[in-house]
Amino acid sequence: MAFTTGCQSTFYASTYSFNEQYELRNYDLALSKLDNTKLLKKKKRNQVLYYLNHATLSQLMGDYETSIKYFNLADQYISTHNGPSATDVLFTAVANSMKTDYRPETFEQIMLHYYQAINYISIDNYEDAMVECRKMNETLQKLDDYKKDNGKHYTHDAFGHYIMGILYETTGDNNNAYIAYKNALDVYEGDYMTLYGTETPNALKIATARTAYKTGFTQEAKKIENKYHVSGEVHKDKGHLIVFIEDGNSPIKKENLITFLKSGSSASLSFTSEDGSITVPIFFPISPSDNQSLKDINTLTIALPKYEERPSRITPLVYQIDGKTQMAVTVENINRIASQSLKDRYWKELGVALVRAGVKQAVSKTVSKKNEYVGLAIAITQSITEKADTRNWQTLPAQVKIIDMELDEGNHSLKLPNGDVISFDIQANKTHFISVKN
Repeated sequence: MAFTTGCQSTFYASTYSFNEQYELRNYDLALSKLDNTKLLKKKKRNQVLYYLNHATLSQLMGDYETSIKYFNLADQYISTHNGPSATDVLFTAVANSMKTDYRPETFEQIMLHYYQAINYISIDNYEDAMVECRKMNETLQKLDDYKKDNGKHYTHDAFGHYIMGILYETTGDNNNAYIAYKNALDVYEGDYMTLYGTETPNALKIATARTAYKTGFTQEAKKIENKYHVSGEVHKDKGHLIVFIEDGNSPIKKENLITFLKSGSSASLSFTSEDGSITVPIFFPISPSDNQSLKDINTLTIALPKYEERPSRITPLVYQIDGKTQMAVTVENINRIASQSLKDRYWKELGVALVRAGVKQAVSKTVSKKNEYVGLAIAITQSITEKADTRNWQTLPAQVKIIDMELDEGNHSLKLPNGDVISFDIQANKTHFISVKN
């Protein structure tokens, strides 16, 4: 039984029937498979992932009310699971974190509020869309505070600020729109270019200057225009088009096994990875009477998660608006952000995994001295249960791209890369939103 349990593959592979249909863009079948995937629907520890995937698929199918319902359930779950329980801590320390309640990554929480805002925009409920903006801002603030204290790298989310600016400007709150755009501009120029290779969208530069003029910050507007060689002129006879493009499929988590060899004295144990690149001192939380067991430990094998990008149809997306070519610009590279988020906490997870592996081996060797066969059984079971947490929100895109432009009032057409054509009307001083999945 232990062997069968331990041989379970990654979370992605365990939910493959649902993922397969999602990747094929068969959303109705994917939703049916999701509802029949017990690991997602029936396991309480994975409940929030069921909510998130259900909500995303519902939105892709145009069922906005159902999508709103499940995103709200996910949001409620996150708000009531703001820290690990005592049981989670115990499982992480002695078994593996796959048995704990899943807590979405910060970037996943930001994407939740983005999707929910899109839902409300789609049903012309801008008041609730702004509520999602405020929730997004609260999440961004927590991220900023936490990362400042912990010296991490994923310190801000430029896309979150950009979305907030767009929605604030759409609802006429130009002051908050300018602040949000300016924050986004700063983050794109700093973290996003350095860490993810994501350049500052030209449309964002224009929007920052435009809202500066609208707010009366004329000098600031001119500085932005001069710095970026753009015009923030306010065109009262034009409307605004925003096209959100979800491109490709987000990365999946896989397991990375690392073997460490003992180094140092028995009084001060350290373990060094086989390639010599990592050395970690270990302080085992066991009694002095078990010191002899520690001396017998020569190797430790641990499992850590790693992201792997999925093969997908990411290409330079060329759209045509009224027959004229428009390039979609990347505003959020989830592939890169996911990997960075994991990298930020690498040393913490490494330390926990090493302590867990050490405790398991110490217990096994202590028992072996009394009963060799029981000790062997414990060792086998412990080896099998050493697994990385490979769970993540699987229906996110690999990247989010955007077309952000002004258009004359009247009827227009958007031709997608697959040849489909969407007709839409633009009204002066109004914003029209379109969301597509590539």
